[in-house]
Amino acid sequence: MKVILLENVKRIGSIGEVIEVKRGYARNFLIANKKALYASKENISEVILATSSTVEGDATAMFIKDHIKDVRVSRISYGIPIGGELEYVDGNTIARAIQGRVNIDVD
Repeated sequence: MKVILLENVKRIGSIGEVIEVKRGYARNFLIANKKALYASKENISEVILATSSTVEGDATAMFIKDHIKDVRVSRISYGIPIGGELEYVDGNTIARAIQGRVNIDVD
């Protein structure tokens, strides 16, 4: 069963992650203790993409946008250098990039 974590859960995942867990664990522990929500359209309001600033990254973002309906899809903005790897970027830079995210529009 897929759930969205509302807080960090040791050895399971971090806040905001969509994870797959056994149905009983989700229902009896995570959701009962308000640590997670069911991953449904009603509970997902936005998908934030962090693809590279290359043609491949743009194509991937457009592909994802084309296949996700009724949910806002955006990409992080400035602060991540072209060719930079997300694993080497500090938290403040990622926070600024998420604050400056832009909607993806497909014409």
